[in-house]
Amino acid sequence: MVFILGDCEWDVWDIFRWEAMNVIACEGSERIERPETYKQWQMRNTRAGFRQLPLNREIVEMRRIGSKLTIIKILLSVKRDSGFARSKCNLNIHRQAYRLQDVGSIGSTTRWSHTLLRKTLCCFPSLLQIQDKYRLIKPGSSVLDLGCAPGAWLQVACQSLGPVQNGGAVIGIDVKNVDIPSKHCDTRVRTVCADVMKLQVNDIRGLSPQRRGFDVILSDMCPPVSGITIKDTALSAELGTRALEVAIGRHVLAHEFSCEVNPSASDADDTGVLQTDGHLIIKLLESEEVQGFCKMCKPLFRKTSLLRPKATRPSSREIYLICQNLQAHRPA
Repeated sequence: MVFILGDCEWDVWDIFRWEAMNVIACEGSERIERPETYKQWQMRNTRAGFRQLPLNREIVEMRRIGSKLTIIKILLSVKRDSGFARSKCNLNIHRQAYRLQDVGSIGSTTRWSHTLLRKTLCCFPSLLQIQDKYRLIKPGSSVLDLGCAPGAWLQVACQSLGPVQNGGAVIGIDVKNVDIPSKHCDTRVRTVCADVMKLQVNDIRGLSPQRRGFDVILSDMCPPVSGITIKDTALSAELGTRALEVAIGRHVLAHEFSCEVNPSASDADDTGVLQTDGHLIIKLLESEEVQGFCKMCKPLFRKTSLLRPKATRPSSREIYLICQNLQAHRPA
């Protein structure tokens, strides 16, 4: 029931909610604070003869989505002035987030919206800022995403390719099955469930258009954080090294830096899958080994740099190694 007084509308719940809450909680008509624990409050209500009913899950989910939409609006308003949200791909993704009415039922809407918002917020501090600053993914490019779960980078990469008629391809590889978001990805996006550490480079090359390799390789691979710094950084460095091997070839690393070569590696692993003048992005955990990665990549690429996204949490140690324009020279 709604009362209209002058130009204002008053809901009955807005008027009587505190009084009703206090009466139900057996706390009198004036008390609105409950310093006791939830368990104590629940037991007291049970003794008074009340039975607690579960909340409607769809209503709770819709309220949760509303809160996340509010967070996205705040982020967009804050980051727009700094140029963080200017890219077309960023705005397209978030514009779709508000179109909840495009899906039929409330249940499917909430599930779709929750998944979309989780993936969108996940990609905020990384590839969006990198793409805005460096413009590595150009229309018609072929992109390889290593560690593509949950799919946020797939969305940004696909949006950066431009219209479908421009061509291009986005291939994602992850040990988990990744559902491709149909709202922001088209037929150019494909995912493969496989372990990059065990997958042959020649097999990865076979996923590229006409087996020619890729223009951009994104490595978002990160080990499960255990809290043990030495262990986490070592695993992160191992994943980063594997991304570099996939990009330029295992034997190139062995020749350039006197690294030990896996004897089981085939001859097709020599050159890697990154094309000349291609770009490589590797996510690492900050440690002394990061500088070692920079030294390894400098003679192979025309420009290398480190980037810590502005929106990264202060407690996070994630940092991105940006390698631009792979040199045409290959060691003999």
